[in-house]
Amino acid sequence: MTDRGLGARMMLNPAAPGVDCWAMLGGAAGRLLRPAQEAGVVRADLEFADLVELVAGIAQVASGPERAERLLTLTLDGLRARDGGDQRGAGSSLRVP
Repeated sequence: MTDRGLGARMMLNPAAPGVDCWAMLGGAAGRLLRPAQEAGVVRADLEFADLVELVAGIAQVASGPERAERLLTLTLDGLRARDGGDQRGAGSSLRVP
């Protein structure tokens, strides 16, 4: 299985045999994510699964390392907390229900 194959497998069925690292990764991410959310550095509504799917998606479509880095930077800029109110769709014309 390639690295890209593992990412796809985790997205399709995170509880699949051989992918038991999902809970371990989620626990570790939570220990990093919660303090960042409490400090107002990242969006309060951000979940571990959001990060995994974003990064996996970038890895799937990026044409090379430089492109992946750019896409990740653009994505991370969109995850930063903004002042006040509902975070959904903040800073863009896209409205998420």
